[in-house]
Amino acid sequence: PVSNAALLAQCDDWIRRAAEREIHVVTHSPLVVNRLRRRVAEGVLSADALRALFLRDGEVTEIRFNAHGAALPWPDGWCDVDVRESEAIIRAAMVRPKAGRANR
Repeated sequence: PVSNAALLAQCDDWIRRAAEREIHVVTHSPLVVNRLRRRVAEGVLSADALRALFLRDGEVTEIRFNAHGAALPWPDGWCDVDVRESEAIIRAAMVRPKAGRANR
């Protein structure tokens, strides 16, 4: 088994190589999906350079990403538990009054 740190390092290597050629990655790992989304949000990877194909019940859905790393559309059940929780935390933090952020 590969450690999470090694998997994330491999993912960053794929991103570097993607500048030179097209890379296809097959994964069931939310860790890989989130690393790619993060690199898009950071501007390291272009949203146009990243897409996913989601297969369920013989039907393929193409997923594109916006400049913030959000998947459009986001299929239910696809790496969504950690992602939805993280997004909910970010949305909640953004709408809280500044006084509620004093304990940073």
